[in-house]
Order: sequence, then structure tokens, then C-alpha cells
Amino acid sequence: TVPADVLKHLKKYYWRVRYQDSRGAWSEYSPETSFTTADFVYADQPLNVSPAAGVTEVSLTPVLQASAYNQAEGYPQIACSWQVWRNGGSSKNPDWESGLSSPAGSSITGPAGELAYSTLYYWRVGYQDSRGLWSKYSEPTSFKTLTSSVLQVTTVSADGVGARSATLRLSLGGTGSASPVQVHFEWGATEAYGASTPAAAMASAGPFTYDLTGLQPETAYHFRAVAVGEATVYGGDLTFRTLVGNSMPPAVNTGDAQATADGSIQLKGELAYMGTAPSVNVSFVWSTKQGGPYLNETVGSERTSIGAFQAELAGLAPATTYYYKARGVGDGTGYGVEMQFTTGGLVPVLRSVMADGGRPGDDLTVTITGTNLDGATAVTFGDGIMVTRLQVMSASVLTVDISIDGGAAKGLRDVAVTTPRGTGTMGGGFEVRDGGKPLSLWVYLAAGAGGILGLGVLGAILALVLRKRPAPVGPGATRAAGRP
Repeated sequence: TVPADVLKHLKKYYWRVRYQDSRGAWSEYSPETSFTTADFVYADQPLNVSPAAGVTEVSLTPVLQASAYNQAEGYPQIACSWQVWRNGGSSKNPDWESGLSSPAGSSITGPAGELAYSTLYYWRVGYQDSRGLWSKYSEPTSFKTLTSSVLQVTTVSADGVGARSATLRLSLGGTGSASPVQVHFEWGATEAYGASTPAAAMASAGPFTYDLTGLQPETAYHFRAVAVGEATVYGGDLTFRTLVGNSMPPAVNTGDAQATADGSIQLKGELAYMGTAPSVNVSFVWSTKQGGPYLNETVGSERTSIGAFQAELAGLAPATTYYYKARGVGDGTGYGVEMQFTTGGLVPVLRSVMADGGRPGDDLTVTITGTNLDGATAVTFGDGIMVTRLQVMSASVLTVDISIDGGAAKGLRDVAVTTPRGTGTMGGGFEVRDGGKPLSLWVYLAAGAGGILGLGVLGAILALVLRKRPAPVGPGATRAAGRP
């Protein structure tokens, strides 16, 4: 039996054996034969749930919902990859892609400004487990967006209600023929309202929030959303009631922003004071405009004690300055100070290389996964390795055919991907190898009662010589360990 951890999944190996007799003489090796090891056990292929296949009049910011994640061996989910592309387009160049760092889960809200009216789109999703392995993508299904832009606004909710403050939320469903549209809230102690928040301009459909202050404790208030464009439209009337006068909002601090290895941005914050609520929902709001309005918010998490928190932003525009601040919602809403970061040129970031090695004389297909791989013009593996074909599958996957020269120097090689935005490198991402090391397994042969010890053999040495030939993997070839 070959020891554990010697062989790898989806690899082709060659083996042979010879025997030794009691005189120390060896037989000839058996003829060389080969076998290929089994595939990984991947997470189940997701199923598209909503929007249902063929549905029409879908919002320009649809909520995409797929079946729940499941992996038979119990490995947890760590990420999703969502893609949306229009009819006549391709998943290899989608209109919108969430990126490999999209948070784990089975649903996502499409970003504002990416989809067009009266257009047929297809979508799919893949799930990644904690080993970094991706499921197959779900089978694509289609939906058609709203026939035309209709000026529409919805009053969503009031949250973070404290003794003297509340956060009001609306959703602009369409801008109509005017752009931008001015949105605000009317509010007051009755449905006559009597007061309005300052107007804010919105150029496309999406959410909007406003932090209302100066309220009276233990008082009921009415509010509704208003959008002014080609006409004036109103959302429905909603109510909230402020808390007692001794309630206190939470306090949060905004921390720094750091770029991660996969090209996303990690925001850091601290919940410094709980206020009077038993739990606080923490998140970050962000915008490309200094001082807001902050039309974007990360997914919140519930905290029952003070401490640090963080969130990641992916799919950001290159060379752009973003403004953000921490937010805490308990008995009222607390914000940290505004801070900023500027994205780089989004050079390629390599996450995996499969196959990760070969022998002199081998011709291989290699799959490379990462971020910002779209537009790749060259892939290099160092001297003695020629790239004979390059195919960019998406912004996160590309494949190359390589030929390893018979005289290529053995050892680890850096793998580099070049795009018009720059070059990304994975140090030691590929290895030019000798054949695998022989494994000697000693087997003692003994004659049974009345048996004959053939040729006086007291023992035998079984020598397995394993030589690895990586099998082609990745999209368009066979199942791969790095991408659905």
C-alpha cells in the first residue's frame, strides 16, 4: 500500500516492481504501467432559484438566490462567485461578476448601474469550500429586466431608532426619463408630516438612507419616501416610535483599510461602547463622494460585546478614491469618522496554479486562478518552458498549454501573468521535477507447513517507482481544484 499523502488527486502515475531472492540477486523490472488518481469531492452544484427562469420585469438591482451550499465531507463554505451576462454575451466576459472574494452564502443583490432596461440576462453561481475547491457553476437561467425606466420609490424602513434619532431607508426603483433624481423623506408626528430631510441626487436605481436627529423621546413619527424627477412620486407611509430618554446609542471607531492578497479591500472598525442596547449591528457605509451620501453598506453583523470588526469590499473600480465610516445600530445609530482609501490599477493576483509541476519533455495544460486576469497578454514560467496557447476564461480563470524542454533546469519556477495593467507573480508556483522517488516496501515471504520456499527466497523487495504526469485540469478540460 502506498503511504498516505504521497499521491495527489487528478495526477497520472507510472509504476513498476522487481523482486530480490535470498542470494541478493534482482529480477528485471516489470513492464511500466500507469494509473490516474481520483478527483476531489466537490461541493454540490448549486441550483438557480430566483429570479426564476424566464421571468420578466426584473429590477435593475435583482436579488439573486440559489440553493443552499452542501459539501458531502462537511467542509464549510468560504466564498461564492456570481456572474451575470446579457443575451448574446458570454460567461467568459460577463457584464457583472462578484469576484472570488464574494462572501459565503446563497444570495446577493446585484449592484446599481450594471444592468440595462428591457434586456435579457443569464446568471449563474459557484461555491467555494474551505480547502479552496470550487463547485461546478449552476446551470445558467435567464431573466429580463424592466421594460422601461419608471420613476418609482419605496419607503423601506426605519432602523437604529433611539431616544432622539432614527435612520430612514428608501429604495429608488427607477429614475424615469430624468437623471439624476432628487430623493428625500417627509416626516412628522402625523400623516400631514410637516418636515422634510435635505434632498440628495441619485443617478440610478438603488438604496438611500438618512440619519434623522433632533427627535423627542417616546414619540411616534410618520415618514415616507419622495422622488422628484419627470414627476413627483411617493412611497408608502411608515411609522416608528422613539425610545425612552435615558437610552444611549452605541459608539464605533473607524479603522484603516488594507488591500488583501486577492485584490479586495478589508475595512476595520471597533465597537467601543454598546450603549443601552443588548446587541448592536455593526457595518460600514461607503461612497465615492467625500461626506456622502453613503449609498452603499456592507452586510451587518450582530455583536453582544465590544470589540473589533471588519468587512471586505470586492469588485471596486481601479484608481478610485473611496470614503467610508463604521456604523453601529442599537438604541440609536452611531458612526465613526470618515476615512478614505484609493484603489490601485488592479494588477493580476494569482491564487493557484494547476498542474503545479511537470517533467522535462512533458506537454501540459495548466489552469491559473486569481483576480484581474482579464486582458492577459502573456504568461511565463521561466527558461525552458514555452507557452503554446493562452486562453482567458474570465477575470478569474485562464488556461495555458505549455511545453517543457528536455533540457529545462529542474526546480521551482515563478509563474507570471501580464495584462495591460501590470504583472502579477506567484513565486514558486510551478516545479520542473525528476520522476517520483521510489518507495521500497519490504514483504516477508514464508512457507507454510509442508510448503516449499521457491528458489530459496527468504524475502522480497517491492519497489514502486512513481512518476507524476499532471492531468489537464480546469474549465474547458476536466474538473479543477481552483475554479468552478
